[in-house]
This record gives sequence, structure tokens and C-alpha cells, in this order.
Amino acid sequence: MAAAPVTHSLRRRLLGSVMVAIVLAAVFQAVSAYRGALRQADAIFDYHLQQMAFVLRGGPPLAVPLLEADGHRGVDTTIQIWGPDGTQLFQSRRFALPARAVLGFSDVTHDGVRYRVYSLQTPEQTIQIAQDMDDRKARARALAARAVVPMAVIAPLLMLALWLVIRRSLDPLERTRQQVAARALDDLSPLPEAGLPDEVLPLVQEINLLFGRLGVAIDAQKSFVAHAAHELRSPLTALKLQAQALERQQDPEARRQGAERLHQGIDRAIRLMQQLLLLARQ
Repeated sequence: MAAAPVTHSLRRRLLGSVMVAIVLAAVFQAVSAYRGALRQADAIFDYHLQQMAFVLRGGPPLAVPLLEADGHRGVDTTIQIWGPDGTQLFQSRRFALPARAVLGFSDVTHDGVRYRVYSLQTPEQTIQIAQDMDDRKARARALAARAVVPMAVIAPLLMLALWLVIRRSLDPLERTRQQVAARALDDLSPLPEAGLPDEVLPLVQEINLLFGRLGVAIDAQKSFVAHAAHELRSPLTALKLQAQALERQQDPEARRQGAERLHQGIDRAIRLMQQLLLLARQ
């Protein structure tokens, strides 16, 4: 049993290729935006740590006892300040991070929790500000997710718009197909070419040229049939008359001559038929 021919839809292929390209581009853009937002959020948190340290540095020395001042919103932040002699002047939480000799940014793990620490030293005090890394990452991921939302909204809208554009662009092909399918067998008039895109117009023009050649061939065939019928009518009529005359002949010699002329007429009719068939093939 012969296998059914494999069909390919130009519309489905275009839509599939475009949709795959949009999805890949959207995923790539979303991943890039997400990573970029994470890096930017991390840089912003570091900048906030640094700016908080600079603000505390600009004020007078905080010669106050240990103090609970956990009123910061946003990322969980811990502040510790020591005096020149190492005495702790301020602590924003009950627990204390270990004193760090490393100035600037560093990462510290305390009681299983990772902290991002910024340390700043002045002649009057040493300032240490820390943020919970898990809290920072959660906040950064939330900000990064917001950066991905526009792409998640735009990608489906773009796919819908391209689907409409491709469908509308292929409408001339469907319209031409319907015009050809609705035609009668003897209708060889040219297909309309108005409004066709440049990619479809050459195909329709070639179809119209084919219709023209078919019309010429059909006209030639009709003309040949008419001429052939005319050419065959005269010899066949003559053969019929000869056969009737032969039936009326009583003289054997006359009947012989009549039969000979009848055979000659049949031979001429056969040659004429052969010539007509040869002409038809040509």
C-alpha cells in the first residue's frame, strides 16, 4: 500500500519558525534581564551599605551604651560601632558579628548565616554594617522578577501580532486557491492580478499564461476535429454511394470493377485517416 504523500503547510512552517524564534529571543532576553537585575540589585545593596557607613562617619562619635535599634525596613541590616580603644559603642541587635580587621567589603558567616559586611575606620570609631545574604538574594530575585515581567507580557502579544500579520499576508494565496477551485472545466479566463504581493504575482501570471496556452490548444483541437469531420465526410459519402451502386450491378465484370474502386476508396480513406492522426500527434 503506497504511503500518503507528506504535505507541508507554508503557514504552519512560517508560524512555527517565527514562534520558536520569538520564544528563544524572549527566553534569552528574560535570562539576560534577570541576571542583569540581580547584579544591579547587588550593586545597589552594596552602595546602600557604603552610604550608611559614610552617613554614620559624618556624625559625632557615638559614645552610648549597647542599644537595640532594629527599626530598619527592607533588607535585614546589622550595625556595629567600636571606639578607638575597641570598646563597642553601638550595636543594632542582641547578637554581635565578629570584629573584622578587613576594611571595605567582605563576606562573613556567623552561626550558619552569611552576611555581606562593609567596614569603615575613622580616627574616632570603626563602623561595621552587615546585611543578611539570604535576605539580600530574596530581595534581589524579587526585583529581578519584576524586570522579567514586561518580556513575559510582550512575547505573547508579539506572537499574536505576528500570527495576524502572517495570516493576512497569506490571504492572497488562499483567495487565489478558492478562485481556481470554483472555476468550471471550460473556464480559462485569466485570474485577477490586482492586489497580489510581489511573491505571489509571478505565480499567478504564469498560471494565466498556462491558461492562455491551454485555450490555444483547445481551440486548435476543436478546429482539427471540425476539419477532420469535414474531410472524412466526403470520402465516406463516396464510399457509401459506391457500395450502393455495387449492390445494383448485375454484370460480373462491372461488379468486379465496382468492388475494385470500392477497395481503392477504402484505401484512400485509410491513408486520409492516417494523415489526420499524424497531424493530430504533431
